[in-house]
Amino acid sequence: MIGQHLQINERKISGTGDLTATLDNAAAVDQGNGIVRIPATAHAFAVGSHVYIEGTTSYDGLFELQAVAANTFDIKALFVAETFAGTETAAFVITATRKWEMVGFGWAATVAPNTAQNIVFTVDNADGASFDFILTDLTQDLDGLVGFSGVLTDDKRLPLNAGDIVRVTWANTQGRTYGLKVYFQEI
Repeated sequence: MIGQHLQINERKISGTGDLTATLDNAAAVDQGNGIVRIPATAHAFAVGSHVYIEGTTSYDGLFELQAVAANTFDIKALFVAETFAGTETAAFVITATRKWEMVGFGWAATVAPNTAQNIVFTVDNADGASFDFILTDLTQDLDGLVGFSGVLTDDKRLPLNAGDIVRVTWANTQGRTYGLKVYFQEI
């Protein structure tokens, strides 16, 4: 769009585990002041991480973590009493409410992984599973790396629709401390 400046948005996650967690078979807890505590044993997310919660009755959506403990994390939300079944998830994803595209990313670890472990970006298409695919240009084996980044040139950017979700996975089997930021813009 010539002459138009689009805002770059950022989603981030950091921690010492993989990029997903399963919520415990336990209740959400009202912490007061619009903060809700979510039970997730050994989640390994850090404060400030953006996670997307799915499968709940009242807490599905994107949240920035306000506080974390070993087996819980806190989100800003209107409290609604709910006991989770133990099948709901929290994961690092990128999504938007309008047409959008990823424009760049950066990943860093305090110590390089020393086993083959790919970071994978998968499009979960809102039109259904038959339209899902892996962004192979972004898949990277992180073995031996302490940093990995990229800016997507115009020819590598893929327009995505509102409701499309890019799921980012990395096993982090060695429990490395990491940070990941993904940049995107609504178009």
